[in-house]
Amino acid sequence: MNITTAEAPTQHVTFQQAIRAELTRAKSSASSRFALVGAAIAVLQGMGWWFVATRAIPDWNGLFGWQSMYATALMAPIVALLAAVTVSREEKAREGGTWTRPLTASMATCCRGIVLAWQSLLFHAPLTLPLLVIGWAGGVSDPPVTRMVALWLVFWATSLLPLMVGFVVAGAVGIVPTVALMMVWQVTGTLKSETAMWWAQPWTWGVHAAQPLLGIHANGIALETNSPIQGWNPWWPAIASMTVAAAVLFFFALASRSWMQRRPGAKARLRRHSPPTDTTCTRPQQLRTHQCNMARL
Repeated sequence: MNITTAEAPTQHVTFQQAIRAELTRAKSSASSRFALVGAAIAVLQGMGWWFVATRAIPDWNGLFGWQSMYATALMAPIVALLAAVTVSREEKAREGGTWTRPLTASMATCCRGIVLAWQSLLFHAPLTLPLLVIGWAGGVSDPPVTRMVALWLVFWATSLLPLMVGFVVAGAVGIVPTVALMMVWQVTGTLKSETAMWWAQPWTWGVHAAQPLLGIHANGIALETNSPIQGWNPWWPAIASMTVAAAVLFFFALASRSWMQRRPGAKARLRRHSPPTDTTCTRPQQLRTHQCNMARL
């Protein structure tokens, strides 16, 4: 009797399903709590403006200036920590069974990077927007809503490049070296943000874009009335950061696919097959065969 087997077609995971899966994995994880860190930084900076500021008449420029600590010293290390924590979580969970699903490595990497970008957006919202309430509570009128929203978006856009670099590096060196590398990135960017060649140094883009919105020099000192920094366009370095970050994620996703193809047994784990089915043997035939075997015993 000829027995033929038929393999059920593999139904690949769609992009939307992969995004939902990454969001589910991030839920209730350490990376999902980074928004609380952003809120804590905003409160601390607001308290500094409220209780420590030396200006006789408080104003919005003074409150914006208190964001200089984050813009010039903390952004790159914090977003790199966000990426490194995510990578560490997945390594400890052995990717949560990702490679046993019909999902390509490139799509999994791309979706994880997109979710990281989304978490960065959520992190920077409580970091910036609550300052409007803090300033209003401090007695300052006419809140600059447009300026604050622009600061939120610029912070987010310029954070994407160090975020993706941290995403790439964390898998190879771990959390602490990744954060240390991004501290060097941040310090170098702050020192070089006002140089003529800032545009050719991606590590300067975050500080350079934030300076005209915060009204500060790279060292945190308030701008003079006629400072040329006030005329800088923050959106060019923000757009450049987003573009390069997207390119980094794209090539990292391609490299992930190549790595999975070279890894022994990886292709087998990327596909789930149904067990062989006997297409020629019917139920009555199986029953008769079983009865015959029992009679022989």
